[in-house]
Amino acid sequence: MATATVDGAAATERRIKADEYVNPFVLRLDLTDPWEKLKTYLMTIFVLPVRAVLMGVCLVVAWIFASIGLYGLTDKERRSIPISGWRREMRELTALAMRALYAFGSFHYIKVNGECASPREAPLVVVGPHYSLFDSIVVAFCGPSTVVAKSKAADLPLIGKIIDITQPIYVCREDPNSRHLTRHLIVERVISKENWPQILIFPEGTCSNGKAVVQFKPGAFGPGLPVQPVAIRYTNPLNTVSWTWEGPGVPVLLWRTLTTLHTGFEINFLPVYYPDERERNDAKLYARNVRDRIAASLGIPGTDHGLNDCRLMNYMIAIGMPYFAWS
Repeated sequence: MATATVDGAAATERRIKADEYVNPFVLRLDLTDPWEKLKTYLMTIFVLPVRAVLMGVCLVVAWIFASIGLYGLTDKERRSIPISGWRREMRELTALAMRALYAFGSFHYIKVNGECASPREAPLVVVGPHYSLFDSIVVAFCGPSTVVAKSKAADLPLIGKIIDITQPIYVCREDPNSRHLTRHLIVERVISKENWPQILIFPEGTCSNGKAVVQFKPGAFGPGLPVQPVAIRYTNPLNTVSWTWEGPGVPVLLWRTLTTLHTGFEINFLPVYYPDERERNDAKLYARNVRDRIAASLGIPGTDHGLNDCRLMNYMIAIGMPYFAWS
């Protein structure tokens, strides 16, 4: 009986591998190739320190611009009134400093296809697939746009002020009421007559390895308003950017990316998506169709994987149960 079970598991593993099953939450980043190893170590010694210093300078400059732009602005005003005038100019300068930071961090050239729509035409910008913190490059190319961020991000040294200048909508994952409030604030902004910037969201709600676009959360699609899909892609053969549930952590990803000669990045602004009547009445359908539009533009599948799959995968690892959905 035990033999039959093992044989069945092996057969399942062979079958899934033969079908090239894609697990979007796994990344293998081994340093085994001799040339890659030599290049990485040389870059670590001679290039990484210089890049780190230049990026640090850009980060401080961005923080200074953001701090000036927020000076004298209360939290209530930041949440309820779109900034304008000289404060908006400070936000633009903050975005420029952040673009310079990424340029020093191996993102020397970013290929942009299409154009970002105006806030009036598409108040929401939805980006996928979501790889990692590097995806924030897109914010600087959208106006800059405002973002939906974890509430804890506001307390980060330097970074907190830079996020605040975008007038973000903060969400607390631990608070069950926070998600409802976040949806309410998104709706409030997108239907407002005020001159708010576009809201940029990563509707997957988790990071993946970019081999598929995973399930979109429907919350932002509830208002039934037009959105602009944005498909992003890292073009290097070796993926050093994805922060997946099963794979290297942020320090390793930063090290491998900053010791890469150049990290290719592509932003594809797709045509504004206008929902039909069915989609306006069904946020899940609307979200799924936009996800599929992004996936099709990249030539990768759209899947119904989600955060619960990540939790299940971690549970299976914790109890020692084998699973075969390896990328």
